[in-house]
Amino acid sequence: MKKIFSILSIVVFSLLFVACKKEKDEVYYLKFREKSYAIESARALRKSYDSSEKLYSFDFFLNGKQISFNMDVVSGMGAYLKLDINVDSAALKKGVYSTDEQKKTLSIVPGKTDEDGKIVGSYFKFIPISKTDLDTIFTYIKSGYVNVYQDGEDCRYDVKLFDGKDSITGTYKGNYFLQNNIDGAKVGEVFIGDSTYNLQRGDIMLWGNLFSENLNYYELFFYSTDMRYSEKGKFQKGLVFVVGLHSTGSEFPNDGTYTLSRDYQNFTALSGRKDGTIDWGTYWYDYTSSSSFKKSFVFKNSITIQRQEGDKLLVTFNCTDQLGNSITGEYNADFRRIDLRKTE
Repeated sequence: MKKIFSILSIVVFSLLFVACKKEKDEVYYLKFREKSYAIESARALRKSYDSSEKLYSFDFFLNGKQISFNMDVVSGMGAYLKLDINVDSAALKKGVYSTDEQKKTLSIVPGKTDEDGKIVGSYFKFIPISKTDLDTIFTYIKSGYVNVYQDGEDCRYDVKLFDGKDSITGTYKGNYFLQNNIDGAKVGEVFIGDSTYNLQRGDIMLWGNLFSENLNYYELFFYSTDMRYSEKGKFQKGLVFVVGLHSTGSEFPNDGTYTLSRDYQNFTALSGRKDGTIDWGTYWYDYTSSSSFKKSFVFKNSITIQRQEGDKLLVTFNCTDQLGNSITGEYNADFRRIDLRKTE
């Protein structure tokens, strides 16, 4: 149960940002050419960052439930609205997104076919669900806006767009799922056998007195810079390296060397193991797809932690996994801190 909650914590706190709460499954619609199309989900793909303009570029989707996403590939049946938007935030902000050429942030990029015949920008598409449906509909978004605002406990998206001739209007209320498609900034690297992985900012989870009344249990999650994951939090590409350790430190692990062991003692990093169907302790997964990965438990030697300025930790790897791989390298940065201690 502990590790199941841990995995859910990664989804909730690190990989996905759920913008608003949706208490029940409701169906909303977009209207185009006097026909209504069901919209039951919203999703945002963070795809690039312009450091000079300090703007993030997103693909934002409103779609029916039979539309699916694999990385940046859209498939399935039904309708979806895809908006190419720019915003000065790593997540979507509330406000009016429009095709106004004077706007940089909260802007919608109109759709077109580029010189290479590639579809770019914003568009609306309907893929027939059955033989009785009309043919596939595709139209570029040329102008208009989407107003994103709080409506009670939900976010609301009011749509009023134009393809140059007809309008696309409608409303969606609920959450959106955020998927990252940008490499994280490098803050370290780890060498596993003959493979090298650049590391981005990770997560540290404080469980408190999980195994011992006198020790705090921590889980440190390290991710490769090329980590990719689906809108439901399923890993699709990259390395996940997990270190579980015990320390008397109340807020962060104490400085020192943590020896790989199965003992619940101060300055021990728990050797990796499987408890039923759950992996825990110290281990790594290397994903090449959502269903294909390599994995190994780490069970020998040590990991060293040294507190740096502020909340930064210098983590040095010097251990061995069950496959006989030597694991070396270091991480030098802060973590997203997730406090999971029980409160009365």
